[in-house]
Amino acid sequence: MKTSRARILRNRKRRIEYRLRQRDWANQDKPMFTARNIRYELAEKTRGLGVGGIGAMHLLARRTGLIEALDRRLHLLKVHKPYHESDHVLNIAYNALCNGTCLEDIELRRNDEVYLDALGAQRIPDPTTEGDFCRRFGGADVQTLMDTINQVRVPIWRAQPKTFRERAIIDADGTITPTTGECKQGMDISYDGQWGYHPLLISLANTGEPLFVVNRGGNRPSHEQAAEEVVFLANDRCNQENLIAQLKGGVRALVAPVDSLESNWAYRVMASLAWTLKAWLALLLPETGRWSQQHVSEKQSVLKMEFKRFVNAFLLVPCQIVRQSRRVVYRLLAWNPWQGVFLRAVEALRYPLRC
Repeated sequence: MKTSRARILRNRKRRIEYRLRQRDWANQDKPMFTARNIRYELAEKTRGLGVGGIGAMHLLARRTGLIEALDRRLHLLKVHKPYHESDHVLNIAYNALCNGTCLEDIELRRNDEVYLDALGAQRIPDPTTEGDFCRRFGGADVQTLMDTINQVRVPIWRAQPKTFRERAIIDADGTITPTTGECKQGMDISYDGQWGYHPLLISLANTGEPLFVVNRGGNRPSHEQAAEEVVFLANDRCNQENLIAQLKGGVRALVAPVDSLESNWAYRVMASLAWTLKAWLALLLPETGRWSQQHVSEKQSVLKMEFKRFVNAFLLVPCQIVRQSRRVVYRLLAWNPWQGVFLRAVEALRYPLRC
């Protein structure tokens, strides 16, 4: 990390620690929130972005080769006027990373000029267009999408220490996802009387990465399309429930915003990519150097971090966006305790993966 950058981080941390220091307070005659004369004005030249961490996630998608892999292997559009397959996939994943909870939240990003400039995009697909894109998927196309993402994982895994590759643990389990009474193709009634779907999730327990998602009708048993022994092992460990809870409540990837079994299956894979990008960012954090022990601890903390906390720490980072001739500059405007880790991750993404 550059000396000037480290100095700025130290100063910002020192100032907030001074304000939050232990003090023997006297009885206060006024509440702590004292601001009164608050005004809002429109800036003419300075432009800010609340989700400044999205640049790091896009850099991650580009550095890992995910964007090129999606456009090379996924063929759902006859012409690209103007979007490519990767634009649609990342648009849904980025919406989840930016605290979006449904397809309609994409419209907020689509009308944010600074967000578009920060990603170098003239425009992004609207929610209706994304719904149409989901409906283009057949079962084989969803399988191709998952295989493409899984192929991109391999170099990231190879870049890990040797101990990482000694043993892999696979988890598998299903979960009921109700459709709140809406009639959708492929839905069915579950054992407890809920109408909806019963997706099967297969993940790598070591990192919490979702490897495969299979959408099924609500009346299907949990172990269907999975080896029974894997399901029993996952149930004994009780770890898969935590991942399912994150994909349900945090990422909101296991909802059913479209109208058919396969289109909702495709949406779930694309939305769960947000969680995968979180895991990849953690895995690519450097562990070497003078503070290697601390770096290993930070890496594990980010890897195990709940999605909402990750979004608050790494995505909801206010930045000033400055467009220059050959680059886009994100100027961090506020400090949080994870900013040093964030900057180390961005610095690591400047270099090719070392497999």
